[in-house]
Amino acid sequence: MQKYIFIFICPALLFLNISLFSQPDYAKLEEKEEGLKNIFDSLFYRNEIRFLRNDNEKKQINDSLINLFREALELEGSFEFPFNKLMHCGVLKSPDNRFRIYNWNLRFSDGSYSYYGFIQYYNDKLNKVLTWELFDKSDSIVKPEMLQLTCNQWYGALYYYIKPYKSGNKTYYLLLGWDGNSNFTNKKIVEHLSFTSTGEPRFGKAVFKFSNKTYKRYIIEYSIRVTLALIYDEKADAIVWDHLAPESELKKDDLYYYGPDASYDGLKLEKGKWIYVPDIYVTNTMSVKKVEIYFNHANNVILVKVKGKISNEYTITLYDPENKLIHNISTKDAESSIDISQFPAGEYLLNVNGKDVSRSQLILKK
Repeated sequence: MQKYIFIFICPALLFLNISLFSQPDYAKLEEKEEGLKNIFDSLFYRNEIRFLRNDNEKKQINDSLINLFREALELEGSFEFPFNKLMHCGVLKSPDNRFRIYNWNLRFSDGSYSYYGFIQYYNDKLNKVLTWELFDKSDSIVKPEMLQLTCNQWYGALYYYIKPYKSGNKTYYLLLGWDGNSNFTNKKIVEHLSFTSTGEPRFGKAVFKFSNKTYKRYIIEYSIRVTLALIYDEKADAIVWDHLAPESELKKDDLYYYGPDASYDGLKLEKGKWIYVPDIYVTNTMSVKKVEIYFNHANNVILVKVKGKISNEYTITLYDPENKLIHNISTKDAESSIDISQFPAGEYLLNVNGKDVSRSQLILKK
């Protein structure tokens, strides 16, 4: 029987698994996973029919989802369990296997978003896995670029990539994420994550240096009518993104008319700081050319092809016309297909993100 130490000092810390190496309870984990899958599916379906939920229904279903997630992550072996059936939830593990992030979002009728999630962190000094719940407070955070935040005051996003880096004798992490933001703009986010000596997550650190300003996270806001790639480019050894420029000088004060101009900006690590590099040189167009996306209107199947050698896992996420996450996988396969025949007509946003690939494309289903 598993034992837990319950701590009530911080509401975000749920429990401590006594040991990482105890016997996993796979049967119970599979049962919880199936329950989570069913609840996630119920956000989009009623009696197996595609159904648009109102805001109150979404919140009620999500409360049940959070409670069951807590129960699942209490079980022995949850830190290693793949949770492959959770297609509406992002599941990311750091390359050094120190922590795991689970997160998802809801879009409400006014176009706003709310984000939810958990972090599991392996504290090697204690030989324990700590589980923290994330509470999205982004709507009430003023000047988020300047603040260090906790799990109880999280700047919510859907993360798709983790980049560890060393500064001195300590390991830190950059998280690349997406935020639907509003009916008019989306955001890409470079978040900084570290852990205290007791294993508590800290979001944000004054390491992003732009000329005479230093930020604790970097946020790029852009019009919903364009796509913006934000990746870690291994060849450039930098965080790289599409440079945005106005269509004309007359439109320079209106974000709606900004879009990628085939040049790139970046952040490179120098002496513990990520230094802004405008017009950074990258090869192979940030590897975007390696990704081809096709949509077969006859059978409503999306096909994703990645050309060349695939050395690292990448994620494929698909958002429906309401910007709800409806498909999420991590893979090394050269080809992947997504059947959206059971979903309504409208614009779908497909994102392909990884260490060496990045592409976004709108899919119009008629």
